[in-house]
Amino acid sequence: MTEYRDGFLQANGLRLHYVEWGSGSNPPLLLLHGFGNQAHMWDGFAATVSGRYHVYALDLRGHGDSDHAERYGDDENLADVKATVDQLGLTRFSLVGFSMGGGAALSFAAGAPQRIERLVLVDRPPAGGDQAGRARMANVLAQAKTSFASRDEALAYVRLANPKRPEELVQQSLRYAFREQPDGSYRLKYDEKLRQRFLSSSTPTPDLWKLLDAITCPTLVVRGGNSDILTAEVAEQMVRRLPNAKLEVVPDAGHNVAQDNPEQFNRLVDAFLP
Repeated sequence: MTEYRDGFLQANGLRLHYVEWGSGSNPPLLLLHGFGNQAHMWDGFAATVSGRYHVYALDLRGHGDSDHAERYGDDENLADVKATVDQLGLTRFSLVGFSMGGGAALSFAAGAPQRIERLVLVDRPPAGGDQAGRARMANVLAQAKTSFASRDEALAYVRLANPKRPEELVQQSLRYAFREQPDGSYRLKYDEKLRQRFLSSSTPTPDLWKLLDAITCPTLVVRGGNSDILTAEVAEQMVRRLPNAKLEVVPDAGHNVAQDNPEQFNRLVDAFLP
């Protein structure tokens, strides 16, 4: 695995964790993960691009090694991203966001287009996503566990949650998404309140379609070929709406594109970034 460095910063009353790779003399690239993920989901991609980018991956609030919070939502994620890039001194940078992180990336790029060199939106529709896909995710989350009696039980849960995930990434998920307890059990790091928020019928779904018009940088929309969250029709509408965009479809991948088919995902996004 490519060598990485851990960092922490204070943002909006929280201690946020980030991981970085590559030389500080390279142009910056910020990576934002999806719901229930954490910064190390990008390890393989970072290894692909860290020779020419100074790569940062942020643990969004309530995820990974960042603090849990009283409040969660799209506005809070965006505020944390703004504080993070300002503290890291990223005046102009490229930005990649997956799912929940894609919403924050889209909002940031629309609000500060002069700061974004290139934008990659990974399987993130501008609105709530396909109803069938959201229902599937809600069903998975409703049955999800957060604590596991043993290492083997935790590994089995990771494999069940995403059967396409290569074994190397299964082991990586155990290392970074779980915390081993003194009694040998394992517990997921992300805040249980996040799951409750996703399942709540009162949680608003933002409509970000209007933001697409404000994005001026070259943009890559990435869709998993089997995704039930970002449909082919919506992905094509996004590309038509964005001023300077192209669409890439990763075969043999569902919503978790970068983990379902990391080789193809890394190749396509690497080719888009200058």
